[in-house]
Amino acid sequence: IINVNTDAVHDFDGDNDYVEVGDDSSLDIAGTLTISCWIKRGELGVKHRLISKVIDSAPYDGFQLAIGTDNKVDFNATINSAWDHQESASTIDADSWHHIAGVYDGSDMYIYIDGVEDATSSATGSIATNNNALRIGRGAGTTTDYLDGQIADVRVYDTGLSAANIQVLAS
Repeated sequence: IINVNTDAVHDFDGDNDYVEVGDDSSLDIAGTLTISCWIKRGELGVKHRLISKVIDSAPYDGFQLAIGTDNKVDFNATINSAWDHQESASTIDADSWHHIAGVYDGSDMYIYIDGVEDATSSATGSIATNNNALRIGRGAGTTTDYLDGQIADVRVYDTGLSAANIQVLAS
């Protein structure tokens, strides 16, 4: 659905930089979903919201890809009115490029790091949609969690890509 300039690297300082894509009906994804990007973090131990299209209060209708204070990847989506959360087993270091993807295929949520499946959990149902803008490098509403680092090749698909497709994106 979207691909934010695959040739560009967006550099964020963690203060107040972000990209706002806007709210287009094509981003009201209620079925299967894949969100992915290349990321190079500048700081460990802080939350970085990478790709976010959520409401800033429970039940957080929408979806997001983030890295938590524990340096693990978080893939979240409001499925059947519940905030489903998948956390990676692996951590993401700073100062190295990594490809990260979150996939919801209608029955499971997956996190891929550098083209390899890192975590999975069951989840079924529809993703709740919202009228908020898609943001890159920042969360929704008053939430900051600005990215300190670089991000490239941001992609949002209205389908759950296969492991083989993710490996191609990560290569």
